[in-house]
Amino acid sequence: MASRMGMSSAEKERMKVDAVAQDLLDRINEVRGRKNMSKGDFAEFIGVSRDRYQKWNNGEVSAASFSTLVRAALRCGIQIEITGG
Repeated sequence: MASRMGMSSAEKERMKVDAVAQDLLDRINEVRGRKNMSKGDFAEFIGVSRDRYQKWNNGEVSAASFSTLVRAALRCGIQIEITGG
């Protein structure tokens, strides 16, 4: 049950997860910029449909499956480090 004074722990956790997903997408998009690829070509490069990649960039990245987002990051050569916190 959500607290009236602030966010519940589940809401705080969801915000952290969303922030991680957005950070990965930002890093993925930096690679697209360096490669100077079209959205369609880049979507194919990272292993998702152009429509899926567009949805991510329109604010739906938090709905991406963890494995799909991580796979896209790895295909871009992005190192992922998991730490506690």
